[in-house]
Amino acid sequence: MRQGQKERSQGTPALPRRRSRLPVQPGEDLGLGPSGQDHRDGHEDPAGSLSLRLAGASVSRNLHGGVRPGPHGDPRRRAEVFAHLPQLPLDLGGRGFRLLAPGDGRGEEGHLESCHRLACPTNAHASPTSCNPHAPACSRRRAAPDRPRPRWEADPAAGAAGDTARGRSIICRTAPEVRKGVTPMLSLHLNESPYRVPAHILSRVLRPEDLALNRYPPRGAPRLRGLYAAYAGVRPEQVAAFNGGDEAINMTVLALRPSVRRVVVMPPTFPEYSRAAALAGLEVVRVPLEVEGNAFRADTQALLREASRDPSLVFACLPNNPTGNRVLSEEDLGRLLTVRPRPWVVVDEAYWEFAGGTVVHLLERHPNLIILRTMSKAFCLAGLRVGFALASPEVVERLDETRQPFNIGALAELVGSAVLTDPSYVKDVVVRTVEGRRRLSEGLAALPGVTPLPSLTNFVLCRVPHPAAEVEAAMRDEGVRVRHYPREPALARHIRITVGTVRDIDRCLEALRRCLDVRA
Repeated sequence: MRQGQKERSQGTPALPRRRSRLPVQPGEDLGLGPSGQDHRDGHEDPAGSLSLRLAGASVSRNLHGGVRPGPHGDPRRRAEVFAHLPQLPLDLGGRGFRLLAPGDGRGEEGHLESCHRLACPTNAHASPTSCNPHAPACSRRRAAPDRPRPRWEADPAAGAAGDTARGRSIICRTAPEVRKGVTPMLSLHLNESPYRVPAHILSRVLRPEDLALNRYPPRGAPRLRGLYAAYAGVRPEQVAAFNGGDEAINMTVLALRPSVRRVVVMPPTFPEYSRAAALAGLEVVRVPLEVEGNAFRADTQALLREASRDPSLVFACLPNNPTGNRVLSEEDLGRLLTVRPRPWVVVDEAYWEFAGGTVVHLLERHPNLIILRTMSKAFCLAGLRVGFALASPEVVERLDETRQPFNIGALAELVGSAVLTDPSYVKDVVVRTVEGRRRLSEGLAALPGVTPLPSLTNFVLCRVPHPAAEVEAAMRDEGVRVRHYPREPALARHIRITVGTVRDIDRCLEALRRCLDVRA
């Protein structure tokens, strides 16, 4: 309620809507019931409203969007509750809401305001207090009855004092409680690894006496490049090091810009390819993937046709992000590499360890092939930002001329070199990720209306029975972040879920099941 807003009933002063929680004490009980139902305080609500009883003060909630002070309790207390009561279409079915005491292991103090952000279909409010319930954006909730409602759970610990006429109490577990740290937000939208680099590897190189951070690192990170060349099975002069895979993409486009006029991409795919081309002032040609059964495949004929026109640079993500599968066979890749006039072909192998296959053996036969790699996925180093390009020595020279002289920091080279001297843990990460991928896919397939697509990566793309934007928002309200693609029409009903730990996967599946149950 805005400060200075007119009173809605006589004798009730308006209060500023400043606090982020209802003015209640831990452990207080709220009695909520439908219209026409007697409550413990003996009064009956008018038709079409809910009644809330709080510490001797009652507030009636009109089901059509209005809120008015109730007839019982201290007027100042009623006004205090009224000023903090969110205006949203609650559907509690006559159940109660018990406020939990902090430190009881199940949550902090309950606050109805936590429901406000869930009910706003725009999801545009950083916090409930920043929301103006009378603004047009918030009024949209009345025009969106299919918006997922807040989830409410039975609270077996609620005593008789918190029970309503139906004898039940409930607690609300919502996104604001997640933000307060009760339940950490689960990040399954960035394709990060849930595992960390073994501590014994980091302890060998992160000793303060060995960190000369006052000095610039060696240009080109020669030790890191040599170690990665051995890991990839190529010569050191065939490796260029970059500050993550994104820089590798951008520097590749810049290095080849003088010899190409257009960049060919196969959406839906990693959007950084198109972005890098646009920044370089090159035309972006899109050859959309085709749907074959339960998977996406490249339109090979259209791809070859576009690649053979003007001098082109073609990006192929193998396996592809976000579809998860290999959209282009090695045979078709060979045809692409030899089409006339020969295009530059960049194969992004960010997920190759999980797929168990690479095209690095084609480098010697095809000087127009460039392979991009990263240490963000299987090496569990997304925060370090280390990526590579594998190519002919001549192309690597062009890449080195384009990149910044000190693009690999001292810490990145130290840690990257350390893990490459002992990469055995990567195999364990891959095994656990592949097993998790199977568990996630099977769990998704068991949910009604959900179809997981085949994946060779550390994520699973799945088709959902409702618009992906709504499912993603509902999952976020459940404390789980997943990815959707509002700019990709082909993925209007698809979400992408990163493979986490067993606990992460089970939590994600349960959250998605609840979201779909609410939407049903």
